[in-house]
Amino acid sequence: MRSTVLLASRSCLVDAGHGPRYDAALDPIARRELDEVVAGVWLPLEVARAHYRACDSLNLSASAITTIGRMTNDRMKGILYGTFIRVFQEAGGSPWNVLPQWQRFWDRAYDGGAMRVTKLGPKDARVDLIGCALCESHYYRQALRGLSAGFIEVLCTRAYATEVASSLDGVSYRYQWA
Repeated sequence: MRSTVLLASRSCLVDAGHGPRYDAALDPIARRELDEVVAGVWLPLEVARAHYRACDSLNLSASAITTIGRMTNDRMKGILYGTFIRVFQEAGGSPWNVLPQWQRFWDRAYDGGAMRVTKLGPKDARVDLIGCALCESHYYRQALRGLSAGFIEVLCTRAYATEVASSLDGVSYRYQWA
């Protein structure tokens, strides 16, 4: 996983007031690695797992986690995909201009896993993520739901995401937008 994602996620947890409890729950080896890492480098899966285990231990509501996921999207969008989104916004793009490209964005942040986008209607899609070990974490799935809805919302008025299925290595969301 790219350090950019974990650093943004960690920073948003602190901004939301959960820093001390998160730090107390985080594995010391992972904490040291996250404290020393710079943005834009690859981190081992175990560091990401330790981060999300600590997040899970906070027992936050799905709504609180989704909000933190949206905050993480806001923090990362300029770094990971800002130029791409600006081009689509200037061209009057819709989420359907971006959704087929999600695997490209995924590959910039994660090593492994695949996304399948299915069009359900003019403003309705299902996205299936498979082969992602982090989906074992409730926090990760809810934060990804918020982050991805924020991603879609850049190209519409409002986006909604609902988790429709999950497993230890995958998750499916339904997106709707106005």
